[in-house]
Amino acid sequence: MYNTKHTPFRYNATQRKMAQKLREAIEAREMKPLDYCKTVSMELVDLVLNERSADNPTEVLDELWKIIFGDLKMSELEAADKFTDKYSAEDIELSRKILQRLDAPELRLSGVTAGYVAKKLGKTAGWFSQIVNGKYNADPSAHLRAIWAAIEPAQIAEQTSTTQAAAEETATSTRQKVLSQLNLRYGDVPFVQTSMSELIDYTCAHARRARRFSVFAGAPGLGKTYGLQEYIRQNPNTLLVVGHEQMTANILLAELSMMLGLPKLKTASRTMDTIIRTLHGADRIIILDETDKCKPNALDPLRTISDRAQIGVVLIGNTKLTDRLQAEERYELIASRVCFWPTPKGQLDSEDIKHLFQSLTQMSLPLVDADPTWWTWLHKRVEGNARLLCENLLPHLVSVCSRDETKRVDRMLVNSIFKQVLNKPAI
Repeated sequence: MYNTKHTPFRYNATQRKMAQKLREAIEAREMKPLDYCKTVSMELVDLVLNERSADNPTEVLDELWKIIFGDLKMSELEAADKFTDKYSAEDIELSRKILQRLDAPELRLSGVTAGYVAKKLGKTAGWFSQIVNGKYNADPSAHLRAIWAAIEPAQIAEQTSTTQAAAEETATSTRQKVLSQLNLRYGDVPFVQTSMSELIDYTCAHARRARRFSVFAGAPGLGKTYGLQEYIRQNPNTLLVVGHEQMTANILLAELSMMLGLPKLKTASRTMDTIIRTLHGADRIIILDETDKCKPNALDPLRTISDRAQIGVVLIGNTKLTDRLQAEERYELIASRVCFWPTPKGQLDSEDIKHLFQSLTQMSLPLVDADPTWWTWLHKRVEGNARLLCENLLPHLVSVCSRDETKRVDRMLVNSIFKQVLNKPAI
């Protein structure tokens, strides 16, 4: 007799292909379970993706596909697989946009075809087909951008030079207005989601779910505080204690007691017992930021509170926090209770730097060249550090470009700011 609890569902060809593409995307993008387990449990997602689901997986596969690929169809994804290795993910996406744009009714009615665009660029139809269909055997980025510039909505009509000049003047005016309204002051930079904030969110969620310790360590200036503030904004019941050089066990207990609105008691043991009774079984976590600055005994009450109240604790600090907890014998009982302990982060990656730059400037800083080599260079220039980018470099770039509308951002301008304002050598 067929047992739905133990016998895996027999996947059809489409379901197998969907599961394979989803697994590949998750691995390639280094996605974490919390990134795609939105409405379905991690356990069920794991079963479905590994083709061990006891029930028909279609509903779960469709949900995961929507989260990871959006409106991208399987046929489009398979077409992307046929691209040469010269095409980056951005190149493939732009190729897709070009083909979709060429299929737009207003272009077809205007006689704007692939052949028309190729002729306009001084190329052949065969060259055009090679570029947009992924068969070009050299770097296609510049060619794809040229094609897109010829067919993007703002440039379909044949414009007179007067109309073009007016359009450029309007674009410049809009850009200058955006630049003048940007607010990038120290300590007051708007929150932007990065891999750092996502990892902090995951660290806190893991501690809450497991009701154990999680540890997050990262170098200064990567955005730990901003990520933490965003997590607390979305989870206001979180208890946040900010550590400092004078933080002891008694001071920590006093701060927790005050946050919980508890009466001031004479002894630390009575204070801790009251905190434990108040928090027991609560769906909350305690976060100790700047843990590495605290006195050695400051962590001791957190171990007892976590064990007896059955709530999670998150320790956040500099990269040396990991070394302290793992190497020093007095922290052995803490280390043994850690359920999530990612590798300390020393830098943000290049995509984070690009995302921060574009989001905080609202794409209003005119770049001389925004190809991948520029973003790789900028990542190296700011040392993968969010603070160096967001609070040191960007305010000066915005200031320069808002005063002079002819300015364009390039390596020379960035290096001049580092040398003249930030006292760092050019690279």
